[in-house]
Amino acid sequence: MTLPAAVAEEGPFGSFSMRWRIDGDSIVVDRTLALRTPRVEPKDYPAFRDFIASMRAADSQRIVLQKESR
Repeated sequence: MTLPAAVAEEGPFGSFSMRWRIDGDSIVVDRTLALRTPRVEPKDYPAFRDFIASMRAADSQRIVLQKESR
């Protein structure tokens, strides 16, 4: 099984990271989001939207599980 690559984004609005790992029989996702500002100015919205789009792309990654043949 191949897990998605780790993701880390840092920008003026905050930081986001996501990491996948196998722990025994489980797949664990460690995800953090830290926002730096409670308000986004209208002129900064396009850059904020891009930051959120990066986070959504990481959230949308899939892991395909297949039963082992014996």
